[in-house]
Amino acid sequence: IQFLDEPTSVLESFTAHHLIVTMSELAKSGRTVILTIHQPRSDIFELFDLMTILSDGNVVYAGQASAMIEYFTTIGYPCPPLTNPCDFYIDLTTIDHRHRENEAVSRERVAKLLTCFREAISGVSTGMHSSTKSSLATSVDSESDRNSRNSTR
Repeated sequence: IQFLDEPTSVLESFTAHHLIVTMSELAKSGRTVILTIHQPRSDIFELFDLMTILSDGNVVYAGQASAMIEYFTTIGYPCPPLTNPCDFYIDLTTIDHRHRENEAVSRERVAKLLTCFREAISGVSTGMHSSTKSSLATSVDSESDRNSRNSTR
């Protein structure tokens, strides 16, 4: 298992991309690679298999990276054209503390995102494509399996 905390933070774009390509190749060869990343470029995002987005310590998305855009689109938050999906969805799920009004609006939005994600993983109909639901369920089921294995050790 490889745990990497922001491995691309001090790297220029070319080297950051090639580092993530290497990590992706390791993952495809059967190794487990878990990393946190700050502001990934869109070409780096395309290399991710699974994506988890947290907001204020709560999961607002966990599933296939390739299904993330469709998931958020089906719940009313499409990624604008020519926009990096990671930047857009991280901004969407961030609590804005600059002013009380901004904070209230962003907390309300994040509460809606949390509700939508919880409904999606519990099977409540959200209008999303069945492959996206499957992606979310597989991701959550895998995490539950890992947690139960870890709790029995």
